[in-house]
Amino acid sequence: MRGPQNATVLDRPSSPGGEFRVRRAGTNGWTCLPGYAGAAHDEPGCFDQVFLQFIKDSMAGLTPNVQRIGISYMYGSKWVPNKSHAMGSSAEFRVGPHIMIIGLDQKTMQTLNHDGSNGEPYVNSLPGHPELFLVNPIREWDDAQAVSTIGAVTR
Repeated sequence: MRGPQNATVLDRPSSPGGEFRVRRAGTNGWTCLPGYAGAAHDEPGCFDQVFLQFIKDSMAGLTPNVQRIGISYMYGSKWVPNKSHAMGSSAEFRVGPHIMIIGLDQKTMQTLNHDGSNGEPYVNSLPGHPELFLVNPIREWDDAQAVSTIGAVTR
């Protein structure tokens, strides 16, 4: 998977259906977006052309017409409601770095795990939209492990 160093970087539009402002033009076919303004956590992501069109259509209030598989990734993390409390008792669970896939059969997607707080792959949707995409965690997020790893690298 190509890294974000040659990706196009966009700002999210200031209103639904608005224009995405180019912050940096890229050359590898990937586009990175910052997290949603006003969100409780910073959750930037990078998207291939199919997944980006899905995001744009959804934000514009259009019904996405996904005809191919699309891929997205988040190096950081995503916060989801802690439904299972399998990974602690807080109200939110931090899914670590993950890959997202759109374009799979929606009927099949309905049958998959919908709980992102149990550490397993799950399906999710954009807020207010019914279209599901698959989220595949790369590894469980562990703040203590991340801090010790960062400390070891800087020593």
